[in-house]
Amino acid sequence: MEDQQRERSVLLRICFKRPNIISLDCRCVESYDLLAEQSCRLIGHAGTGWVTISGDPVDHVLEWSAILQFRGPGRLVIESVGEGSLQFEIQIDAKQE
Repeated sequence: MEDQQRERSVLLRICFKRPNIISLDCRCVESYDLLAEQSCRLIGHAGTGWVTISGDPVDHVLEWSAILQFRGPGRLVIESVGEGSLQFEIQIDAKQE
């Protein structure tokens, strides 16, 4: 499990320099481990999603045209809710080391 998290963190640092479009079927969940000082922007394209990040007591709703910003460290969790699928763009700024 620890190796998978480490690989995921490396993946975030290397691959998410450009925007990515994600599509989640209803009730599906996607999560990302953000490193310290890493920032993440979510832009809703279709559907409705529930979004939370560890350490933040507030849950957020991601809908069409909504823009949500988060900063690490923490686990960002996105769940598709409601009818249909959730489509969103995710932009994760790589931490400069």
